Amino acid sequence: MISTFLVQFTAELKELLPDIYFYLLAAVLYCLLLFTFFVFIKKIIADLFEKYLIRFSMANSIGIWLIFSVCLVSFLYVIILFSSSYPYLSFFAILLLITACFFLCIKGTIPFIQWIVMLTDGLWKLGDTIKINDHLGKVRSVRLTGIQLVNKDGNIIKLPLHDYFRYPVTFYNLKNYSFLEFSFTNKDDQLPVILEQLDEIRFELLNLPFGIDSDSLEVYQQDDFMKIKIKFWPAYIETQLRQSIIELVETQRKKNKGHPINENIKK
Repeated sequence: MISTFLVQFTAELKELLPDIYFYLLAAVLYCLLLFTFFVFIKKIIADLFEKYLIRFSMANSIGIWLIFSVCLVSFLYVIILFSSSYPYLSFFAILLLITACFFLCIKGTIPFIQWIVMLTDGLWKLGDTIKINDHLGKVRSVRLTGIQLVNKDGNIIKLPLHDYFRYPVTFYNLKNYSFLEFSFTNKDDQLPVILEQLDEIRFELLNLPFGIDSDSLEVYQQDDFMKIKIKFWPAYIETQLRQSIIELVETQRKKNKGHPINENIKK
């Protein structure tokens, strides 16, 4: 019934509009449909991950199959719908190009295998910029430049990243809080000893140190490597970053006497 209505509606619309406007309208509608499905599926994956605590990799796998299935079905349906009366293959080629451009614009020019990261802000490596939604709903960009582990005695444990890092850092936003997750290989059986003494983990964001206490840490072993997952709230990050900036400016002012501090930072 719906298919019949759409075919009739398309035929009537074709009679009313010139060819160029007709196909432009169809392309715009297809873009809106594609974007709507993407946002809807992304929300579903975030809800699944948050409510049912399914594994991040599993959530991404489900999402990537849903997105491509919906895009494929939508694309084929548009072809069938329009080719019933107007078999212009060039128009369908344009739709395919629009689909490709859509995915490329979401996450930039990335390899096919990495499209999975677009679902939940995905995988990040050291040096990449991370976008965080703060408590005011504003997007803040921070750069992850380093990671330090701190034991209960307050001593900083520096790990050689090229020896210990098993996978890139994973950062993803949910509705009310965020996760940061990364893994270490269990090289020489030293990591369990380090993690047993772990009291705090410190990150360098914008080259400013900022820490999270052990209450927010979740450490577990998976296969041949140890994984650390941190749950935190964006407002906490915002406060820590702001305080770090203030301290940095105060320190700089003391070094360079007479330089006024930026009062806007305190607001």
